[in-house]
Amino acid sequence: MLYDLGKVIDSIYASLLRGRVPKKKLLFLVGNGIREVSNILNDDQVAVLAKKRHHKPGTRAYREFKWRLFEYARYHTANTLPSRAHCYIHRMLADQACTDVITTNYDLFFDGIWLRCRDLAISTNPLAKSREYLWDGYYSPQTKSRHSRRYWKVHGSLSHGVFRNKKHPTDGHILVALPRCAIGTNEPTIATAYGLPTTCPFLGYEALEFPNTRFPNYHRVDATFQPFIDWTYENDRTLFKREISMATRILTNTENLAAIVLVGFRGYYNSTDLSDPWNEELVPALQALIKRGFDDVFMAVHEKQAAKMEDPTSELMADRFANKRGVSFADAGALMEELTRRYTKHFPYLTVDAEYEKWAKYYYLTLPERPHA
Repeated sequence: MLYDLGKVIDSIYASLLRGRVPKKKLLFLVGNGIREVSNILNDDQVAVLAKKRHHKPGTRAYREFKWRLFEYARYHTANTLPSRAHCYIHRMLADQACTDVITTNYDLFFDGIWLRCRDLAISTNPLAKSREYLWDGYYSPQTKSRHSRRYWKVHGSLSHGVFRNKKHPTDGHILVALPRCAIGTNEPTIATAYGLPTTCPFLGYEALEFPNTRFPNYHRVDATFQPFIDWTYENDRTLFKREISMATRILTNTENLAAIVLVGFRGYYNSTDLSDPWNEELVPALQALIKRGFDDVFMAVHEKQAAKMEDPTSELMADRFANKRGVSFADAGALMEELTRRYTKHFPYLTVDAEYEKWAKYYYLTLPERPHA
């Protein structure tokens, strides 16, 4: 696999070195295997840990325990040095060898990179139409430029909290960007103290200024806000359908694709139960693409993900490995280093080394600071 993917990357960089921006570029689809870190726990895992501490589901102690886990994950992934693999992908975006990065992760590793490297001018979820509210930077305006760099978060993000409609959780919601510092609790104590119906901000002016956005009446939303991630909705991904739909369209537009590179993305899909809430919606699109003859879909998965090769829900992974388009790794950064050093002639891996050293020294938490996270 590395030889074939290396040829594709080398061809793109050969064009770039000649001063030409290639029409066909790489697309990265990133899952949580890119960095072996438990950046957020699902409800079942939270319940097990809470039970050990005698916190019962439904109690305030349970909710605050769950919130602390969420906040630690948010702060950790926003301020801790990302993997070297993240730096390689950053380099390809910066060089215009890649235009789109799609991730199913909630973590803020990439978000932190975009924040520190503003010259990239990354557009996050560029779906917003004219006069549509951008919800504190969660969405960006639509762009048709082939030189734009786009970042798609298709299952939500740790960066934002959400106030939901009391009666209809997916109908009428308000997104708020969370600050860099950790928030101790999401309990509506302020609302209670002041006799307000909710701590949700009132967006009356914004409702007039952005008529293409439907703002709910803040009297009808819950006082307690939650992380804006899919498993807080019992895996109902209704709120993310626009992102998922656009990511699917981008994946299937082969006119602009030299290759699709899946990093840490196992591609769980239960074909015997299409209603399985953990099904990755992008998998059928990838399988259809391969079936139509686009075989340059490369998959690099963590060795713990590769251990599930025989599972019926790993059909995409089994196919990629069977067709010599798959490889497993213990460390994604080491794999990317091997790929670019051994199988390309033109990729600037020394530039990545220098960039990553700068990140480690100046951009991210030093070792003495990390315990305080």
